[in-house]
Amino acid sequence: MVGEGCHFIDFMSYVCGAPVVKVQAMCIKTANGAETPEDSISVNLQFADGSVGTLEYVALGDTTLPKEFCEIHGEGSTATMDNFCKTVCTGKLGKRKLKGKQQKGFAEEIARADGLSPDDVDLAWLLGLLHDIGRFEQVRRYDSFLDAVTVSHAALGVEVLFSPAPSEGPADGGIRRFADDDAEDGLIRLAVGCHSALRLPEGLDARQRTFCEILRDADKIDILKVNRINTCEEIYGVTEREMRASVLTDAVERVFWEHRCVPRQIRRSPVDFLVGHACFAFELAFPESVRIMAREGDLWQILGRTFDDAHTEERIRAMEAHLREWVAAQVATKGASGGASGGASADA
Repeated sequence: MVGEGCHFIDFMSYVCGAPVVKVQAMCIKTANGAETPEDSISVNLQFADGSVGTLEYVALGDTTLPKEFCEIHGEGSTATMDNFCKTVCTGKLGKRKLKGKQQKGFAEEIARADGLSPDDVDLAWLLGLLHDIGRFEQVRRYDSFLDAVTVSHAALGVEVLFSPAPSEGPADGGIRRFADDDAEDGLIRLAVGCHSALRLPEGLDARQRTFCEILRDADKIDILKVNRINTCEEIYGVTEREMRASVLTDAVERVFWEHRCVPRQIRRSPVDFLVGHACFAFELAFPESVRIMAREGDLWQILGRTFDDAHTEERIRAMEAHLREWVAAQVATKGASGGASGGASADA
């Protein structure tokens, strides 16, 4: 309970936006002396805003079942999270599905491979945890995850973390839930705020640039994974048939062969957006990032789609072949060309 269950209490407090004011808890006692009562506990919580939460932390069940399940109900909507791999939202917010794969964290993996200190590896992990925190506020306010039709989710993340709460809460915002002091507040604000920008700002020092690039690389790899495991409708807003029928524009093709990320404003068709995601590979900053991308294999599944238009199909196959050769060369030489200062919006 101390090592794991307490984090779910923090999570419920974050969702409610209010601290716990009342607790009732009971342990499960069995005749088996090998069972520790504190490892199987039921906790009822009341929060300052009137919300209530129940935590069931049980170590007696079938170990093959998924470990975590969460339900949230309020304002005519319900969200369920299954093992941190699938989240389904229904009700007034409309039905939405979010899927993912449990990871220790690409940012942490990149930082460790780059030889950062244990404290800096932990900081990279924290950035990976926090970078998309603005997504929750984005869908709450605008019922959409698309920056292009709402606002920057990165900017919302900075707001969530650093804007003072309107009533109860720390004066420096939600960041104190994750970091005890303000020693790294400036770096966290910078990295979260810039992680989906097309380019990093000028004038960054070496440490700032390192952490911003780690986070941006991890975000790109994660976007490729999300695009692969979700449906075409969920990522691109079109059916698979509409994707296959789309035609690649010349401007996007030119950017690909220049090894640059595709600016959002020149994308016109669904396949343009798909190629834009494939171009993430060219701007990965760290050798380990390229190796992780190759290991995960999501890029090849994204590019594996076929297209009805013969010219588009021919060009996509040429791009896929070129990317395979490019990635193999980068992995073989343990290097990555491409601009570390590059980037792209996380929007589809």
